[in-house]
Amino acid sequence: VLRRYRQAFKLNVKARSSKDDLVLAASRHFTSHMVDEVDTIARFLYTVHSNKGTSETPIANVDSAASRHQS
Repeated sequence: VLRRYRQAFKLNVKARSSKDDLVLAASRHFTSHMVDEVDTIARFLYTVHSNKGTSETPIANVDSAASRHQS
């Protein structure tokens, strides 16, 4: 999972890094993003409500999330 996270978000860590290095890089990356909690909850509730009649709950694609967070 950590290696996929590294690839998806293009973290500046070597491909053969240790688990500890990957954890450190992923946690730094994760904590560096500011999240508007109210907006996130509102979008989540809207998505759940608008997909009430479907059999599957949509889950964001990691690749699309990575492209949105790159700066």
